[in-house]
Amino acid sequence: MKTTISQTPGLPVKYIVALLTTFTATFLAAVTGGFPVAWLVAVVAGWFLNQLRQQRELILLAIVVLLVFQNFLIGVGAHLAGNDQGLTFLTQVPLLFTVGLFVGGPLKTIRWDWVTRLFLGLLAITLGSLAFGHGSLGAIIANLRNLTFFFMVYQIAWQNSRLASFDVAALCRRLCHLALLIIGVGVIFLLGGYRAYATIGIDEVYRAKGATAVAQAGLDGRFYSDAFGHAVTRMGSLYYEPVNLGYLLVGILLFLLMFRWTQSWVVRVVSDTIVLVGVFLTFGKGALMVLGLALLAPGIHRSLKWCLHFLNDRAIYLGVLLLVAGLVYLYSNFYYQTFGGAVGNHFTAITETWRNILARPLGHGLGTGGNAAAVLNVGESDDATWLSTGGETALLSFGYQIGLVGIGILSLIFVQLGRQHLVRLNSLTRRVQASCLRLAYLPVILIIMSIFQDNTFTPQCIAIYMMLLAMGPVFRRPAGEESP
Repeated sequence: MKTTISQTPGLPVKYIVALLTTFTATFLAAVTGGFPVAWLVAVVAGWFLNQLRQQRELILLAIVVLLVFQNFLIGVGAHLAGNDQGLTFLTQVPLLFTVGLFVGGPLKTIRWDWVTRLFLGLLAITLGSLAFGHGSLGAIIANLRNLTFFFMVYQIAWQNSRLASFDVAALCRRLCHLALLIIGVGVIFLLGGYRAYATIGIDEVYRAKGATAVAQAGLDGRFYSDAFGHAVTRMGSLYYEPVNLGYLLVGILLFLLMFRWTQSWVVRVVSDTIVLVGVFLTFGKGALMVLGLALLAPGIHRSLKWCLHFLNDRAIYLGVLLLVAGLVYLYSNFYYQTFGGAVGNHFTAITETWRNILARPLGHGLGTGGNAAAVLNVGESDDATWLSTGGETALLSFGYQIGLVGIGILSLIFVQLGRQHLVRLNSLTRRVQASCLRLAYLPVILIIMSIFQDNTFTPQCIAIYMMLLAMGPVFRRPAGEESP
């Protein structure tokens, strides 16, 4: 029987008010430098939105929309006013908005499962690392944000996805519309180059990120890369950040591929194709590897289960994880040996940072490692030491800061996020089983990719995947309810 997909309803007043007040406060703070007011408004707006009773999928959409437009609001406001005060702290508005959402609902009814217990252990070790050293306040906030944001988004998404008022098809349609807008705007700015980006405050945004060499000099180096030995210019769009944009578009594409969100196969194929083209225009190698491995892993799992039918799903899962890790290493090494380019920095960072982690297994202290420390710890980092503290490798930069136990717990959290989707696979339809397998492998794919890339745990990258990982209740709703 064909599943009927309901039409997308209009936006409720609470959603419009929450986003509009947050947008306005962020813009005005970019103009005046008064970031504390924007922080307060973001927390209150998040709490207010959590009072929404219908269309609960809009709570997740609000987080994504705020992440998409935050740099635009900061850049335009600061550019128009000529302001450069408080911009770094203003980039934390999406975090504070999420804190408001989390405190307003999920915190009260949080699941005390292994994921939550492990996260509390991670939080204790993270804060305890301050006893061994610390970076600047900006670097501490940036790294603490990356180590906590993913958990809050996951809890918000999981608790909402269980509710009858949560419509995943409507969420997918709105994400599709957002992705098409991002890609359309991105192509315009890709063609317009630095002059186009300068009108919406690209220099101000990168000063907010701590980059000091971009003012009036052209686009930041992250807008340029190589693809199989050829120099390319990357699409950054409203994200102002090509690598992060690639991760977002891949996450949206996975939503569109995994759920039934339209009755028209033409609309589906055209939309998926446009989003995929957008992913390629970012030239994000990490994002493309996440997409490829997420699509490939379920097929490998099924093939091994057919060949090794005497093994259960969890045993096969562990074997495929090792295979995926090996594939990532072999491909990355092959690409570096064949084409060279910026990939070499990642291998250098892994080698040198691992050596420093082993030298101080309890860590060097929060805020002392990674790209954030390199740009925010003024006078404490240079090109010679940047990579050895975890530059270009998110997982090992955390290891440099919070030690071996810390990254061990972080990795276990993501393994547990995946393993929970392996429960009762045989009772599911083939299509739903494939989606659950994809969710099982996705968090570990992200952990593996975080070894080779620094951006993976930033809110702009990780948020969409934590929402996707929380969709387990949607796939396992009782018969008779709307199918994914």
